[in-house]
Amino acid sequence: MATATGPVDTARAARTAHTLARVGLWGALLTLAILAASVLLRLTTLIDADGAAHSRLPELVETMARLAHRIAAMGVTVIALLAAMIAFTARPAPRGRIAAVALILALTVILAILGRYTPGYKAAAVTLGNVVGGMLLACSFWWLRESAASPAAPSDPRAAALAVIAFVALLVQSALGALSSAMALRGAHDLEALHATTGVALAVLALFAAFPHRNRARTVLPARAVAIAVGFQLAFGAWMALSPDPRPWVLAWLQAMMACVLGLALVCLAVRSRGTGQ
Repeated sequence: MATATGPVDTARAARTAHTLARVGLWGALLTLAILAASVLLRLTTLIDADGAAHSRLPELVETMARLAHRIAAMGVTVIALLAAMIAFTARPAPRGRIAAVALILALTVILAILGRYTPGYKAAAVTLGNVVGGMLLACSFWWLRESAASPAAPSDPRAAALAVIAFVALLVQSALGALSSAMALRGAHDLEALHATTGVALAVLALFAAFPHRNRARTVLPARAVAIAVGFQLAFGAWMALSPDPRPWVLAWLQAMMACVLGLALVCLAVRSRGTGQ
């Protein structure tokens, strides 16, 4: 009886992992779409002397960005619930997948609550929560994808720890960027120098985390993605620093998107270095 059901159970587990990997991929893509629209709307917003928010985008473009944001947010909610339904009912239920799904559900709820207070960008804390929470949500979906799709492999705890440390540093850097951007809406630029300095430190740390993977077949692609994202971030940052005011919002938008790419690549390095299958 055991020999008859063993292959069936193995096939079922493989199908579940494949489904969760696809769910994680689509969840990450939809969350990136939310972040892209949200950052676009924020960077093109001006706050007048009375505290009212005004968009610099053409009305049609602004409407389309808000519509895309809303549709993607609805899609993320559906995918988060689908991921929970699959992960919590599947057997076996590896801890990595369960942890990723639990974080996805928590972040989806938190971001939905913050969404009520986002219009007008009245509170810097809301901007901070949206940026850091959105990046964490995208990376949680990617964590789910990697933990479900990656085959078992020998672990490298040191490499995984370096990737995790670089990822935490990226979250801190993104938080500084969100606060700096929120303050800039009101004409304050106190955090810009600190944000730029920590950006250089983050770049060095991320490259240091990626360096051991340059010749490893399993992790060479995310390592290259780290290097490319860091290069673009530094280039966009230098371009903005040399640009006269008002600085091009397109560069700031591209830099924010490169931060998301860097986050996904670091998560990929961390999960694959742990030797998944967990």
